[in-house]
Amino acid sequence: MIGDSFEIPEYILEQQEDEKKFIKSIGKTMGYGRIMQLGQECWREALEKEGYVGGEFQCGPCVALTVPCGCSGSCDWCCGSGWLTKHVKSIKDKTE
Repeated sequence: MIGDSFEIPEYILEQQEDEKKFIKSIGKTMGYGRIMQLGQECWREALEKEGYVGGEFQCGPCVALTVPCGCSGSCDWCCGSGWLTKHVKSIKDKTE
């Protein structure tokens, strides 16, 4: 793994901690889900300006409303998230 071959410089770890504190502060104000929705929207707008469609990160349903996919970590059903809604899982199980 990449992380096993080198140490992350301290300044990067500090920057990541600062970013996390910032997200926590605005998350308490507007909600983490809204932050993710806005991130997706901003990413989509940036890509569209460059002529790309559909490349933005997409947030899915709450994990509490999903079940494990059962794959080894990357399949067409869960796209690597490892989670499916119960309905999609039942369809997957019927087709395999």
